[in-house]
Parts: sequence; C-alpha cells; structure tokens
Amino acid sequence: MARDQRVKVEVPGPDQDKPNLGRVGIVAAVGFLIGIAWPWLAGVQLVPSVPGEPVPVQAAEPKPSADPSAAPATKTAAAPKPKPEPEHEAADRIKLGEAKVTSCRDAAGDKLEKCDTIAVDQMAQARLRALAGCKGAESAHGMLSLGFELDFKQKKVSRVMRGMSTTLPDGTTEALLRCARKEFAAASLDGIEHQHSEYKVFYPIEFLPPGEARRDDGVEADTGNEVTAASGVATVSWNVAIIRDAPNQDGERIARILSGTRVTVLGRQGEWYKVKYDAKGSEGWVYKAAIGL
Repeated sequence: MARDQRVKVEVPGPDQDKPNLGRVGIVAAVGFLIGIAWPWLAGVQLVPSVPGEPVPVQAAEPKPSADPSAAPATKTAAAPKPKPEPEHEAADRIKLGEAKVTSCRDAAGDKLEKCDTIAVDQMAQARLRALAGCKGAESAHGMLSLGFELDFKQKKVSRVMRGMSTTLPDGTTEALLRCARKEFAAASLDGIEHQHSEYKVFYPIEFLPPGEARRDDGVEADTGNEVTAASGVATVSWNVAIIRDAPNQDGERIARILSGTRVTVLGRQGEWYKVKYDAKGSEGWVYKAAIGL
C-alpha cells in the first residue's frame, strides 16, 4: 500500500524574507575579478574590436645616411670633366711687320721718286694672317716678303709677288702666293687715302715654327715705346671709341667718338694709334681695333 506523502511548505516570516547582502557583495566582487579585471590585466581580448577604416600603408622611405658626404644610392656622382686646353689658331704663328711703300706711279704711269705713305693695314692684315691656314703653310718656318700692286684707277690689287728677302723654300712660297692671290682678288681699295694712281707695297711676314706660338702663351709682346709714323684715314668701327691722352688703358679719357666717325691717323705706338678726331684738330690715342686696324 502506498503511503501518502505530504508536501511540507514553510513560509518564512517577515524577519527572514530579506537577501543576504554580504553574500551578494562577495559574488559580485568575484564575478568582476573573473570577468573584467583579470582579462584586462592579462591582455586577453574577449570581444572583437569595433571595425574602422583601413590605414593606408606607406612605402618606407630610405633613411638618410649618417655620413653627410655619402651620395644617394640611386645617383652616381659624375666625375668632373677635364677642361679642354685652349685651341691656338694657326694665325698665331704669323708675325706681320710694317707695310712699306717701295714705289709709286702717277696717272700717266710714270714712276715717281718720292711716294707718300698710305694706310693699307685695314685692307691687308686680316688677309695676310689668313695665309697661315693655306695649304703648304703647316710646316712653314722662315720669312716671306709679300708685295702687291695697288691700282687706284681700277680700285683693286692688280698683282701679288714675292720679295727679295724671302727665305722660305720655293715650293712653300709659290703655294702661299697662290693663296694670297685668292685672298686679295676681291679686296677693295675704297677709303684708302692716296695721292698717286699706283703703289707697290711690301709686308715682311715671319712664319714661326709649328708649336712655338703655344710656348709663347702668356708672354706679352713687347710693343716698344717708340712712336712709328703713320698716315691715312680710318673709320670708327665700334659703337663708341674712347680717345685717351696716352697710348694705354691708364690714359685719361679725353673724348668719345661714335661709330662711323672718320679720323686722321698721325702715328702708332704698339696697339694704339694717334689720331686727329674732330674739326678743331684735337688729337689723342685710340685702340687699333676701335678703328678697324
């Protein structure tokens, strides 16, 4: 026979129906330590972090070398190029002497006993220096006396010839004469002051040995202190030519004359010409290149 089982229900009294706050505090403290404090101290991440925008990855730039003298790895220091040696023109091997009038003729063709001096440097010097580039002049060494006849009726150089003081070999001389005839074929006599119809003029031309001009670099030529007589008319070729009271750069400036002004040549000293430059007859010194000489 089954026994009757009765359920016993105990109803707490008013003084017993209260939570045990002490236990609750202990349980809360233990839960805080296990769930929050311990993972934070141990560095354990229990939940995923909030997603954010991806941070762009930048290429790492090469750090500069600690040695300031070190060149960048991507660049190669270019070696300095050697400076080219100055080229010496062939004309440096030529030394021109003073032009000399050896004879002259009047309009009738008669030879005169006395001739005036004419200024032919402006017409002749550049052409004579060009002879250094002629075929046969490469190894020339010696003196060439070169003369030409000026025909003012036809206003041209009518003849080119050799002089008695020539020391160059005949073959070299003939080659230079052929070259000179070509140089003077188109020469104009316009602007050359003269009194007679025909003149014969000679230039002494010294050809230095090959390489001697190079050895003379930096040595200033001795122009001397003597004033050489000269005559003729020249025209200012520079925009402004400076007239000085002495034949050098230290001379005091006494006047300025403009391009195209005609001056009367009175004398020469080295690289300078003494000229009469105005209607009053004022005189002074001007550098030769300023008047095309």
